[in-house]
Amino acid sequence: MNTFKLLFVTLLTLLWACPAFASLPVDESLGLNPSQIKAIQRGEIITQLKNTTESTLKDVLAVALIDGHPDEVWKVLVDYDKYGKMFPGLLKGETRAKNGDTEDHYSLFDYPWPFEDRWTVNRLVHASDHRSIRWRRIEGTVKEIVGSWKLIPYEDKTLAIYSVRLDPGIPMIPSWAIDWGSKQVAPNIMKGVRQQVKENQRAGRKAD
Repeated sequence: MNTFKLLFVTLLTLLWACPAFASLPVDESLGLNPSQIKAIQRGEIITQLKNTTESTLKDVLAVALIDGHPDEVWKVLVDYDKYGKMFPGLLKGETRAKNGDTEDHYSLFDYPWPFEDRWTVNRLVHASDHRSIRWRRIEGTVKEIVGSWKLIPYEDKTLAIYSVRLDPGIPMIPSWAIDWGSKQVAPNIMKGVRQQVKENQRAGRKAD
């Protein structure tokens, strides 16, 4: 075997075996194109709007890799006492009821003048495998809120998929403006989770 062929075979072997080139486990239903998938692998947060038959509003998706095992990300997502720190627009949050994997949570959101702050009680369902959370509004001045988190292991990281559809119930704001606003906020939510995972990891290293 000549030198060129040997190098070629060696390169193919490395590409096949190296986990850095593993395929990103993205569901086709997300509708991500190859360039978006590459951007996620580079560490970017990809957001997009998806039509739904359930509402005139769109579902807002944010997809990103988080440097940490899904168990580390899950620990952050269910630490509801720290949501005010991670998400500055949240003025107050508290657990109203618990029943197994289902919890009811009250949230008070900061809305700019001249609008009044708005509140909601959401029913959250935690998957038993600690890989997904679903929630839906059951009461409040927020008209509609439906959302979910999905966590997928990827090498030594987590592919996090955040989905939300939010209607604050303010008639004078058109649906396109609500969709646009939600799309701007979604990356900040993902950044907040990323940052808290990092802080937990640093605290863990100090404790060791």
